Parts: sequence; structure tokens; C-alpha cells
Amino acid sequence: MLLGMMGSALGISASQLSYVAFSGGGPAVVVIIGGQPDVELPTMREGGLDAVLYNWRGLWAPPGIPEEHREQLATLADEIARSEEWKRECKLRGWQDLYMPPAEFASFLKTETTSVEDVLRPLGLVG
Repeated sequence: MLLGMMGSALGISASQLSYVAFSGGGPAVVVIIGGQPDVELPTMREGGLDAVLYNWRGLWAPPGIPEEHREQLATLADEIARSEEWKRECKLRGWQDLYMPPAEFASFLKTETTSVEDVLRPLGLVG
């Protein structure tokens, strides 16, 4: 996803992009520490790329969940997001709290889906 966003921001065709996948952060760190890619590279923003990719999470329920249960889950999520424990955890881990109540999150998902499809379509990953 990020590679596609970078290519798009630079005006580079998807066919010219190359991606090396790692099974997680650990193996990627080993390669970086080993000096295999040049780690003296500027950040994307320093390099003139204005691309943002959030690593967001959501709370999901199965289709057809009773409205009463949906409301209970929404209330619980709201209480957690407003709790001092959550705020401390976000600060401790360096997380940006982007909590959204259900209607706002649904709108975000529509926008995010369009954005993701716009990046993945030129890569041939969506129809």
C-alpha cells in the first residue's frame, strides 16, 4: 500500500515498482542493522513525498447483530477510549489516539476504501 502511494506521489508507473516483503518487523530490522539497504535515507516527507498511511484498527461485529448489542459495544468502546488507562497506554506506546464513534468510523471506512482502491487499482490488485 505504502509503496503504491509513494509511486503515485512520484508519478512512477506501478510496473516500475519493486517490493521486498518481510514476515514482520523483526526480520526487516535485522536487514537494516546489517546494512543491506542504505539506512542513511531521508524520510518520505524530507524527500518531498506527502503520503500518509495509518495503521488503524477497528472493532467489528458479525452481520445481523441485534441493535441492542451494537449499542452496547459502541458504548463500551467509547468508555474505553475516554478512560485514563487508554490515554496512558497510548502515551506509553507512542500511539496517536484516533478513536471514532461508529457513524464517524463508517464514514472513514468509505473514504479509506476509496483511497486504498485508488492506490491498488494501478498495481492490478483490485478490479
